[in-house]
Amino acid sequence: MRANCPFHDDKTPSLQFSKEKQIATCFSSNCTAGTMDVISLVEKKLNLNTHQALLYLQQNIGISNGQPKTKSNKETTDYEKAFHQMQSSR
Repeated sequence: MRANCPFHDDKTPSLQFSKEKQIATCFSSNCTAGTMDVISLVEKKLNLNTHQALLYLQQNIGISNGQPKTKSNKETTDYEKAFHQMQSSR
């Protein structure tokens, strides 16, 4: 999966996601983001420290008090919506 990198002007998608490794890497020569996991990605994108990034992720994936919230079969995570929300905060 590829996307436009939020850390530099990107006309062609250069941010590549590896589901198996759970990382994202920007392959653009004019980007210093490098390789990052989801926590580092949120830290860099939203300018948060690690603790703040973990709290942000906890709130946005449905975890309260360290325990996952139960979802009904009809509820699913809308990753595309979440991605667009992060892009719009550019």
